[in-house]
Amino acid sequence: MKKIKRFLACLSLSVLIVSPIVANADGILKSVQMTQADIISDNEIMEEITAKSAVVMEISTGTVIAEKDSESVMSMSHFAKLMTALLAEEKIENGKLKLNDKVTVSANANSKDAPQVWLDVGESITVDELLKSITVGNANDGCTALAEKVCNTESDFVKTANKKAESLGLKNTKFTDCTGANDDTVSTAFDLALLSGEIVKYDKFIPYYTTWMTNIRNDKVELVSTNRLMRTYKGITGLKSCYSKETGSSLVVTAKRDNMMLSVVLLGCSDEDTKFAEAKKLLNYAFENFEIYEPEIDEKAVEKIKIEGGECLETEVSIRKLENIVIPRGTYRQISCEFKRKESIKAPVLKNSKIGEIVFKNGETELIKGEIVIKNRVEKNSFRFSTKRILLNLFG
Repeated sequence: MKKIKRFLACLSLSVLIVSPIVANADGILKSVQMTQADIISDNEIMEEITAKSAVVMEISTGTVIAEKDSESVMSMSHFAKLMTALLAEEKIENGKLKLNDKVTVSANANSKDAPQVWLDVGESITVDELLKSITVGNANDGCTALAEKVCNTESDFVKTANKKAESLGLKNTKFTDCTGANDDTVSTAFDLALLSGEIVKYDKFIPYYTTWMTNIRNDKVELVSTNRLMRTYKGITGLKSCYSKETGSSLVVTAKRDNMMLSVVLLGCSDEDTKFAEAKKLLNYAFENFEIYEPEIDEKAVEKIKIEGGECLETEVSIRKLENIVIPRGTYRQISCEFKRKESIKAPVLKNSKIGEIVFKNGETELIKGEIVIKNRVEKNSFRFSTKRILLNLFG
């Protein structure tokens, strides 16, 4: 009975998919604050979650599926290391850093408290090994050494990390160190879900977050991930499990099935078993009850448009500002496509000139709206161009 109630609630709440948190064309999450209208489930699932703070987010659209006090500010603990890894990954992507680059361990890195990989001052270690030390493990010394390699000093890292957090829209996140050992390094479940979405954009680094066991420092140190779901949950892509006295047992986990990418963040669970059980429950809930809807465009909406007085008789059109959305599973059959557009337009015509709109609705409720635009610039016909066209026709 409870499942039926939840399913019916999801169907009725499909009308709430009006203003989700979305990603732009580059896949970068827009800087927005979450509101209740952004939550598309009935949120009943969160009544079964004991974590102090939790969120389920669909990463590719940025849509919050369900949440529980997800904007409560808490100590970030080892999750701060996710930013260190992200900044390193971006430098590697930009060609400014290589995985086989050597890093000389500083006294500052060596001085960090456990957990460690026991780096010695002056020791040489690769970027690859340091990434493993903080993605598979939670090494404070390895994290500091990598942060110093990426940003020169830990204090420079703090400035860079805070600037990056601001650009990603992490409005309640603040870094005071690179490891999360400082209780003043804080974030929220919502912000961490946004951060995880940025990390999993870099596909080639996902193996770092899904490695269960590895060795570094010439096999002197064995690293074992504490993320149990890595070995048991289908589609897992990362990211990090940890515990701290301030926050409790916490987890950021990401998974992908078909075209749906989820991030589940749990902060302040009572114990490890509860944490992983609740994460699995939330992942299953989202995958089983929701899906990505990719707008199916009516072919007539994108037919070529006639050009009056132009250098060509017609030109192609395209659709802009049309985003995928998350909907309750199975409700795509209820979605209809409507459009209005001009039949012709006078030259000259600029590229991306709007000639109409396309709207997708569930009943009377508008879900998505896009613009029908001119694909290419068309100049006004001229005597010179007309003469040239006549000559081309005459002489082939």
